[in-house]
Amino acid sequence: MDNKSIIVDLDSLIDTRLALVYLLSKTTAEQIIKDGSYYKRTKDNFGLISNDIFKCFYRHRNKLLLTLGLPTHIFKVLKEAYGDTVTDEINHEYEGDITIYVNTYPYTLNSIEMENIVNVVKKEVPQAKVEITTMSMQQLTPLWVDKNVDTMILYDGIEWVEYHTANNKLINTPLIHTMLISPALINGIMPVKDISREVFIEVMRISNSLIDLVLMDSINFSRRK
Repeated sequence: MDNKSIIVDLDSLIDTRLALVYLLSKTTAEQIIKDGSYYKRTKDNFGLISNDIFKCFYRHRNKLLLTLGLPTHIFKVLKEAYGDTVTDEINHEYEGDITIYVNTYPYTLNSIEMENIVNVVKKEVPQAKVEITTMSMQQLTPLWVDKNVDTMILYDGIEWVEYHTANNKLINTPLIHTMLISPALINGIMPVKDISREVFIEVMRISNSLIDLVLMDSINFSRRK
């Protein structure tokens, strides 16, 4: 693939997790920000709000969370990844060599809202061509990724790998030259106290034969301090 291309989900760009916690319990939201535990989390559980409870509410989220959420550090990741094309000195002949697909699933947005998203991303990465797409985890197949992008930023990246490995689509279309950036978070029943950096290193190692999985600290997917 000659051109640089990337797909990033809107929930990676906007901290909709903290927005939901705020709606469920303002006290909890204020506490986890104050004590810093939110930025160090290895699982999406917050105070008395368990991972299961949070996921249940989050599964039914709507664009109200987008109005309450704040930009995350992923904007900085985008700028660093394409830093050679965002300086004022760059020759404008490179414009269009980068395509950033912003995946707005599961939100239903109108044309003005989509245009606003495009403008915000272009402000951060002015040389990029920004396109809006809406694809569920099932629709975002390894085959589509292989044909269209060389980098993915997905909040539920580990879940995406598990899903498309289970249905053999990632096995049939391995993406060893594609980078998948996701937060270092574990879902399910594993207790937080049992989650260490070694766990995530092992997950990346196991996934390496299928995709270049990069797990970043959760602070990168959290609101800017």
